[in-house]
Amino acid sequence: MPKSVSVIDKIFLIRQIPVFRNLNWLDLHFVAGKATFSDYTKGDCIYRKGDPPDAFYCVVSGRLSAYTFEGDKKEIIEYIYKGMHFGIISLLTGEPHSLSFEALNDSVLLRIEKEKIFEILKRIPRIGVDLTYSLSRRVKNLEQKKKAIFESTIISVYSPLRGTGSSLYALHLAFELKSATNKKILFVGMESVAASQGQPDCEQRAFQWKQPPVDFFLVAENSEKALNSIEKSTEGIPDLLNVCFDLSQEHFSEHVSRFVSSLANDYHYIILDLPNQMDRFVFSSLTQSDEVHLVARENKEELKALASLLNELKDFFNPNLAGEHASCPKTAEQKNAKRKIPLAGLIPQAATSCDAAALGTDFADTKSGFKKDIITDRVKIFIKEQERQKPIAYKRINQIIEYDIYGKLPYIKESEITRNFNSEKLNAKLVLQSHLFVQAIRKTAREIGGVRVGLVLGGGAALGFSHIGVLDVLEKENIAVDMIVGSSVGSILAGFWALGHNAKQIGEWSKEFRSKSKCLSLLDIIFPRSGLIAGWSIQRWLRQKIGKSIFYETKIPLKIVAFDLKRREEVVINGGDVVSALRKSISIPGVMRPIVCDDQVLVDGGIFNPLPTNVLTSLGVRKIIAVNILKSPADVRMDQERKSQKNAKKKTFSPNIFDILVHSFLTLDYILAEQRAQQADILIHPDSCGVDWYELYKADELIEKGRQATYAVLDDIKKLMKS
Repeated sequence: MPKSVSVIDKIFLIRQIPVFRNLNWLDLHFVAGKATFSDYTKGDCIYRKGDPPDAFYCVVSGRLSAYTFEGDKKEIIEYIYKGMHFGIISLLTGEPHSLSFEALNDSVLLRIEKEKIFEILKRIPRIGVDLTYSLSRRVKNLEQKKKAIFESTIISVYSPLRGTGSSLYALHLAFELKSATNKKILFVGMESVAASQGQPDCEQRAFQWKQPPVDFFLVAENSEKALNSIEKSTEGIPDLLNVCFDLSQEHFSEHVSRFVSSLANDYHYIILDLPNQMDRFVFSSLTQSDEVHLVARENKEELKALASLLNELKDFFNPNLAGEHASCPKTAEQKNAKRKIPLAGLIPQAATSCDAAALGTDFADTKSGFKKDIITDRVKIFIKEQERQKPIAYKRINQIIEYDIYGKLPYIKESEITRNFNSEKLNAKLVLQSHLFVQAIRKTAREIGGVRVGLVLGGGAALGFSHIGVLDVLEKENIAVDMIVGSSVGSILAGFWALGHNAKQIGEWSKEFRSKSKCLSLLDIIFPRSGLIAGWSIQRWLRQKIGKSIFYETKIPLKIVAFDLKRREEVVINGGDVVSALRKSISIPGVMRPIVCDDQVLVDGGIFNPLPTNVLTSLGVRKIIAVNILKSPADVRMDQERKSQKNAKKKTFSPNIFDILVHSFLTLDYILAEQRAQQADILIHPDSCGVDWYELYKADELIEKGRQATYAVLDDIKKLMKS
């Protein structure tokens, strides 16, 4: 809390709040005498659900979220922006607070204690009328379930060194977010005065602003001026803003919170393209963002600079992020003892009677412990490939930065940056749409925008070849898949495809099984202690196809499902060696020896989850295409009738141990797959009648069945993509 704020300053701030805007001078003076201002750091809890009503709150600057918990799941009910008030419902009803409130950015709140707000309402009844109207409108909207939650996400893009191409990444991210979501997107180019006066780095910036940047501090002071400085683009193009800041000015760090918070009222996504310099302004922008995307090239110098920045961010982010189960200071004094956010900058110099220093400028930074899972939710690391340079091993990168890499950005040749974009304020050359660089960013944008499409490939032994037909149609029809999950044999096809091998190539590999002798060569029979087959031959075949590929190298995020018999729980593998993960997912109990590692006994994921749609739903993927290759009871009866007719004059068939084990599992798996299929938007079920679980040599027939089944639902798939 500021050490000293004059009545004049208070009145100026109070007049910015809609509910007090039309009061006369005397009434404003009366309210100012009752009001205090409290500072909250990003992540602070204002109050929690169940707390007794203590005060009336209004947002002077910053953003808040109102939330509750459904079990362990945090549910956002409303976002609170500048000028909005809360806490009045509990004050008027006398009931405990029904929601918790958390600061999404460093924020300043006007606070009027319970007794004092009632004194104000008694003296100025029309405020009560306005509050009652506002309350009834909120209740009506909630009852009719028409309340729209305007959620804004602020994403900072930064690279520790010039020439990395972080600006090119940021601009493409803005374009791809616009294309994926069709929501309101703003791209903000940010430069320091010194950088803007120097020679532009053409390699770093494949685009140039046509007009001089606007003064950051002017637009931070005046949200209306900020909006007027934005170039409103046409359909399919993000809005554009170019700003320039001067580090010699004071209090710039708190201006960042005000700037992003004011823009958040009007945009769903704001991309901040930060300059390649580490100073307090840049650091403040990073910490005030909802997401941070860090771009670095594959060289030790940049990786070490990245590691240094990550250590700074680790120290800054509070591991006790606000939540119903987190510690929450009970009083304004306790809250403000943590870290001060000065009011300087909220009050124009012409309107204040006290200097900025008197408003409280001390930053009591407290460094706390670090939890990797919390920062992981907010920071994404992108490694950009370099020309003619041997890639640094994934493990070595992890050793340097001690952080998981989110994705790789493929190298771009100058000849591939040829897509022109021209507007009133910006000239740009973009990368070709078909380039892997753009495709990688597109997947990130679709994840951020919550419009990802997930593909699930289920288990079913040899019937899994029909997955190849499905993949072939998806490729030919340009159906974008953002994540792929595989179980059992589905994991093998998912792994191949995720690593960039197309359906045609995978189909060629399947031809190796046309001969029964080739199929038998995979059956390395062992003494049946934990399985009849060792699995080494299958693992060698997989290694021949994809080598020592790791999950980091996949073109599409890949999840492999196995099952731990020891703990009786599903295991989702998304890191390390791909072949090892596939081997774990195909170990049919009793048939193939399980993999014992890390105190786990891993067997075929399809035995307990033959169609793992749940993996996608748990990751927030909202559009799911699932391929169930297992035979229905009707399919099985049809097969049996055909076999009976064919073998009418032959000796009755006697099943071997493999048949008994596998058919037992497949019977149960179909029931489980049918249940999981309920979570899919599109279900593809190839007709596998006439093919048995071990008939790998019928690959061509199964591939065609997969194609036919996919074309049968293709119109539904295309509708899903547009929804």
